[in-house]
Amino acid sequence: MPAGRQYEPVCGSNGQTYSNPCLFKYAQHCDDQTLTRLSMGPCGRVRFTRERLRMVLPRGRKPVVRMDVTATIAADSSDSEGENLWQLEVFGSRSSDGNTTDRYEYRSQVLDADQASRPAIAGRSFAIRNVRIQFPLWEAACNGYQHLCARFSPTTGDNTPDNFSILTCHEVECQ
Repeated sequence: MPAGRQYEPVCGSNGQTYSNPCLFKYAQHCDDQTLTRLSMGPCGRVRFTRERLRMVLPRGRKPVVRMDVTATIAADSSDSEGENLWQLEVFGSRSSDGNTTDRYEYRSQVLDADQASRPAIAGRSFAIRNVRIQFPLWEAACNGYQHLCARFSPTTGDNTPDNFSILTCHEVECQ
């Protein structure tokens, strides 16, 4: 059996499980030379027990929005450490539930590298605070996108929660 087909999982520092050491070495060489092996075997899963995404809209005409993500990691959860673990999307929406079929000024990642790589440690609190972005709030609202939405979720790493996301939307009036 070729080395690329043998299943002998490796957990990488990016939170991704590689099927075998050969594929892990390939990823190190071709994709990310800072990638290190965390352990032999698949990466575990992170489980949040309480989570909150808070958005503070500006007063007046200044279009700077501030966001905080806070959570508690379950004591029996796996840890998650590495680079680019989390993403925070921001967009204008026509609906209060953040319907994603029609987005205005969609931004797929507003976290900086440090924020996106914040570790999640079992039994501890987790926070990414004071994320500030400029967003054309009133332009969006005046074009029919009366809700500013933000979604916090893991990136594609295997040691982050499955299908997990926090979505919040706030109404914005045309000015």
